[in-house]
Amino acid sequence: MLIRLNKIGTKVLKWLKERGASTDNARRILQALHVRDGFIEVADGFKIFAAPTPEGFEEVEQGALLSFGKIPAGDNILEPEKVDGEFPDTDELIKGIVETENQEGAIVIGLNSRYLQDFLVGLPKGEVVKFTISGTHRPIRMATNVEGNNPRFGVLMPMQIVANAEFYNPYGLDEKAPTPTVHHSENNGKGDEEPS
Repeated sequence: MLIRLNKIGTKVLKWLKERGASTDNARRILQALHVRDGFIEVADGFKIFAAPTPEGFEEVEQGALLSFGKIPAGDNILEPEKVDGEFPDTDELIKGIVETENQEGAIVIGLNSRYLQDFLVGLPKGEVVKFTISGTHRPIRMATNVEGNNPRFGVLMPMQIVANAEFYNPYGLDEKAPTPTVHHSENNGKGDEEPS
């Protein structure tokens, strides 16, 4: 099977493969791109990234798992390898994300900064990212350019924040600091972490 991609399709595929798919060779299914319902998605057990299926995938069957080697920049004709297996059910995770208003004030959420950076790298300059948050322990949905021609989507699982963690207030003790809404951490919820 040959897939002919234009430059935009190549960028989308490279972003999904290099930033969203697993790098663990023992998890071959999570290294593959899953084609479904007008989207291509990837997951690595901690995050899900997705983008609309680019031109060139018209002949690819829904539910296919495809493995791509190195994807050069620019227009391409690629021959992916089909991967046998079943992709994780991401519907259950995604449908639990419901946009809600927080009546109690700000929500403090721990995010792995590397996974957040994976999503942001490669987005067009000046792109606005909308976060949908429905609780401190619920998946966080990210979306860009929803009304445009090249939207991208991601889901990150929140991390545990150490109880009674204090946040550094650069405004001094007597001035009220803005309530933190997002907390980035690299320790994956293990042990104590420094305030950010």
